Amino acid sequence: MNTEELAEWLKPKLGGANVKHILNWGGFVNHSFHVADGPAKYHLKLTPTVNMNRFDSWLRTHDVLESRYHAPTLIDRMDFPEIGFSGLMFRHVDGTTADLCNQHDLLQTLIATADRLHHDDEIRSVLGTLSEPKTCFDYFVETYIDRFTSDLSAIGANLPPFISSSLFDWMQHETRALQSAASQRTSLHHPATEPVHGDLHEGNILVSESDWHILDWDDLTLGDAALDFAIVIWPIVYKAGRHWQEFMPSADAAFSDRMEICFKAQLLDEVIDTLADYIEAETVPSNRTQVQLMKKSQHEQALKRYRLKYGS
Repeated sequence: MNTEELAEWLKPKLGGANVKHILNWGGFVNHSFHVADGPAKYHLKLTPTVNMNRFDSWLRTHDVLESRYHAPTLIDRMDFPEIGFSGLMFRHVDGTTADLCNQHDLLQTLIATADRLHHDDEIRSVLGTLSEPKTCFDYFVETYIDRFTSDLSAIGANLPPFISSSLFDWMQHETRALQSAASQRTSLHHPATEPVHGDLHEGNILVSESDWHILDWDDLTLGDAALDFAIVIWPIVYKAGRHWQEFMPSADAAFSDRMEICFKAQLLDEVIDTLADYIEAETVPSNRTQVQLMKKSQHEQALKRYRLKYGS
């Protein structure tokens, strides 16, 4: 069942409400839907039920996230065992995706908000009961290396026509080399004890005329603040060519070291994850061609930049 068929399947299950799939240009692992029931509007996020444990942190802390960190208001958990999907229903939030290259005030606000989150002892206490202790290196591997490995497995099973076997081997090599380089950085071998959003890219920031919201808290965990900041500042570094220390001038040496390797990982993510999205676009038939053209272009641009910066 592709996402558009899933939207039709959901309509009678939600009392005949109008259900429309929302295209997520950043990925296709989870599925989002706009639900309209008369004047009431909602947002439904679904994932395979086997992955629902990723929402545990969000469910346990949603009241705090909504009151302190501009998270959307959670209504209820939703389960559809007939098709093996579960998820969360939220109140609809109006707005457009952030453009941080042109919204520097918002970027500074996000940096300050993330910093508060990283020092939130109440959330830290809850998250400490949900995960085993880990180092910043462990968190780096979870966030980047594990995802690249999973993406490459999917890519290798359905190699896009413009990807040669030698290029595929190169991406595997770069992933292993990145993990090896990270393992040798002393700055990463410290406890990961800070509450982090984990996916604080501009696609997860929704802006309206009077407010803004941070979406998709399913990666909330104890991790490394440097990785959170690297993700939120990435558009300024990648698109605008600015240096991250313009926005965080007081960073110490260990933090700066972790930021630099996170930025390398972010660029490799632009190379690899776009190809995974290219393949997964098959689940959205009406937008498949448009998405695949865009993802192919993003991959090629990132590959060129990665090789110029880090060598081939």
